[in-house]
Amino acid sequence: DADSLVCSFGGQKYSPARAICSSTIRCKTPPNDVPGRVRLSVGTTGSEVDLDLFSNFEYFLQPTAVKVIPESGPTEGGNELVVEGTNFPPGPCSCRIGGEIGAGRWFSSSLARCVSPGAKRPGPVHVELSFNNMDYGSDGVQYVYEAPLHLYSINPSHGLDIGGTSVTVRGSFGKRPVFCRFGAAISVLAAAQASDVAVCLSAPTVAGNISLALSLGNGRDSTSVLTFQVRPSARLLGAQPRLVGAAGGTKVSLTGSGFNSLDDAVCRFGSISMPAVVHNDKEASCHTSELPPGSVILTLADVASGRSVDRGIFLEIVPALSVEVVSPSEGDSCGGQKITVEGTGFLSTLPVSCCFGEKMSAMTAINATHGECLSVPNLPGRVAFSMSYGSNCSSLDTSTVPFVSVSPTIVHRVAPGVMMAEGGTVLVLGENMRASGFAVSLRQTKLECDLRNTSMAFCDIPPRDPGTISLLVEYGCGQSRSFRVRVLKEARVFGVSPSLAARHERSIFTVEGAGFSSAHALSCTVGAERTSAVNVSEFAFICEVLLSPETLKHVQSSSEPAALEFQVITGLRPQVLWRSSVSFAERPAIVDVEPTASPRTGGTVVTIFGAHFTTGSTSCRFGSFTPEQGVVQSSSLVLCTSPSVSVLGYQTVHVDTAGGSASSREDAFLFLHVPRIETIIPSVGFVSGQTLVSVFGSHLHDAVGVVFGDTSSLHVEWKSSRLLLAMAPSGQPGN
Repeated sequence: DADSLVCSFGGQKYSPARAICSSTIRCKTPPNDVPGRVRLSVGTTGSEVDLDLFSNFEYFLQPTAVKVIPESGPTEGGNELVVEGTNFPPGPCSCRIGGEIGAGRWFSSSLARCVSPGAKRPGPVHVELSFNNMDYGSDGVQYVYEAPLHLYSINPSHGLDIGGTSVTVRGSFGKRPVFCRFGAAISVLAAAQASDVAVCLSAPTVAGNISLALSLGNGRDSTSVLTFQVRPSARLLGAQPRLVGAAGGTKVSLTGSGFNSLDDAVCRFGSISMPAVVHNDKEASCHTSELPPGSVILTLADVASGRSVDRGIFLEIVPALSVEVVSPSEGDSCGGQKITVEGTGFLSTLPVSCCFGEKMSAMTAINATHGECLSVPNLPGRVAFSMSYGSNCSSLDTSTVPFVSVSPTIVHRVAPGVMMAEGGTVLVLGENMRASGFAVSLRQTKLECDLRNTSMAFCDIPPRDPGTISLLVEYGCGQSRSFRVRVLKEARVFGVSPSLAARHERSIFTVEGAGFSSAHALSCTVGAERTSAVNVSEFAFICEVLLSPETLKHVQSSSEPAALEFQVITGLRPQVLWRSSVSFAERPAIVDVEPTASPRTGGTVVTIFGAHFTTGSTSCRFGSFTPEQGVVQSSSLVLCTSPSVSVLGYQTVHVDTAGGSASSREDAFLFLHVPRIETIIPSVGFVSGQTLVSVFGSHLHDAVGVVFGDTSSLHVEWKSSRLLLAMAPSGQPGN
């Protein structure tokens, strides 16, 4: 009977039961004062039946949750929670957080573990535990879902490696206490300034770029991370000079590291601050103020942060020196000259130096007002002479006087490097050459030299045997140089060929003689033209001359060759070795050739008409055959004999003169077979002429003429290579 079903707990306490189906019933446990296991039976009222199904049902004390750690977390969930309380029974555990049920874990009677599920919005939710997967406690314990933590900006974005920089952070964290996480593991509690604004001090760390994030201290960091630059803190390692004048104004150069981290740098001389200039991360400088003599500690500080560097450097404040006169007031820039100084303060217990600009020389004090030192090598020009303590010129003097460094003599070379055996003059070239200290000697014999100016001197060398000599040139600052000069024997010219050349062409002249050498610097001059010698040997050399239009202006254009002076010059002294006359002719030209043909056997006298034909070496060439000597009749006519040739046909006629070559057209002259007459019809005619004669033969052509005795036919008509028609001239009776 389903309506009368009951559950019995321990055989005494009953609870109505309700059938869910034929195999399942549900009943509620009655109260029980004693925790522990009891027998569970199911039946009807008055007729209880022990089913032995739940013979070990356990009562336990009411679990109570007291608090949850942490008390807040992100809305995305996944935060591990520890729930503290009492009477937590061992066994299965489940958690209900904000209505979401998840698996839990029992640790002890007072500790359990849960994992927060995700939440749609921030806010508090209840945390409830169940140890039978059915009953959840309502103890009022709450867990707060928090909005995501964001970091928007930091100011400043950099700090020192020693830490302690105040950094203002802005983000979305409300008024919650937050930590600043510098790098991976350094967390510093931030001091809240306003909602979403806090200030934290940077932590000590190594220099470089590190991450900066906000943290709630529960392992949660901000979703955004910014870069914080850690700069090396300033360290002062050195200062120069260490001796400074009491009057102030001395520039002190500082060396160290991390100077770029100083936003507003000052030098502190004891309690007196002076502005500092940071040149780079390792160099800075400042000027001293007026200070009393004695010792003072120099430190470097940052006005913006109020920090000083980790160490200071002792400076010695000394009385000022004074210089009034320096004698002499000039010296060679190579240094080493004794200088006498007059002034005050020279008998100090500290070493005193002479300063030539930025360069210094130790001074020997004669008394309190006089001292001596040696000039130092310096650039030519005016420098400020002063006195200084210590190892550098720190401008401690109260006055300066000018000192002039004069450029020393510098010898570059001796020119030319060769000379004739009969003696000559050489040129010594240099800079700042002065008579004092300048000398040229040959084998310890001083030569006579004429110093023309500060850059050159002419020195006479007596006759020497051919070979090589060494000249020793001595000049300022005790310096000297040795130069070698080659001594040559005398060059002689015997003749120049040719003596006739083309007026408009490049002409090559051969100069013959003896004793020639490239060291003679040989050259040829023709009129206004000058050209250097090439292919120089001991007995000959070549000069190649091309007459320019400027030179041609001085040559009359005529049919006769024009003469110009030809000189051979050596540039060694210089000296003219040869002087003669060379003629230059115009280039010839061919206008016509008569006759225009010849038998291949040659021997025909050919008249060539043209211009600029010159007497002398004039030749004729027919094509590429052997030239024939021409007979010049006038400047416009030359007679040549045709040569015997092996090839028939047209050939170009050439005429070669001293003025050049002339050529006819390509078909100007024809070489033919020798014509042969076999018969003539008729063979008789009247003495009055006018008889038309048919000439039969071989190798007849249109260039063949017909002669009757000594008289040429005035009318010849070519018909074929075997027939000509000729009109007989008048003549005397007979054959």
